[in-house]
Amino acid sequence: MKIDEKQIQEIVKKVLLEIQDKQSLTEKPSVEFEARNGDFKEIGKARPPASIKEVGIGIGPAFGISIHNTIKGLPLVNVLKELLAGIEEEGMIPRVIRVTRTSDVAFIANDVAKMVGSGVALGIQSKGTVVIHQKDLYPLTNLEL
Repeated sequence: MKIDEKQIQEIVKKVLLEIQDKQSLTEKPSVEFEARNGDFKEIGKARPPASIKEVGIGIGPAFGISIHNTIKGLPLVNVLKELLAGIEEEGMIPRVIRVTRTSDVAFIANDVAKMVGSGVALGIQSKGTVVIHQKDLYPLTNLEL
């Protein structure tokens, strides 16, 4: 079988298109939420940091969508409300951001830590595991689990 230059170009084009399609599936934007009247409303793509007092709360892709309770049966919404209250009690500004590129709690926390002014974030896995992370650490060198 003989392959000419035109066939090689076609193969390369198809491979590049396939790579672009796979990248667009994995590079989903993070989504920000706000708390209103005891409920959470999606407000769009995560924005840049606005204050050094921001502390992030990163939630996983299934959090509140297909998984609604922790392993122990606590409603995820209640867990999130308590975390928000704790951050506000310390005089900080909480930001809730859904990370859709991974469900690994360490990577969720690390991603969100890079999106908030303080550089510190809590990552919550959909089953309730929580990690505290700082933006200048590697994803698996979190502060606390």
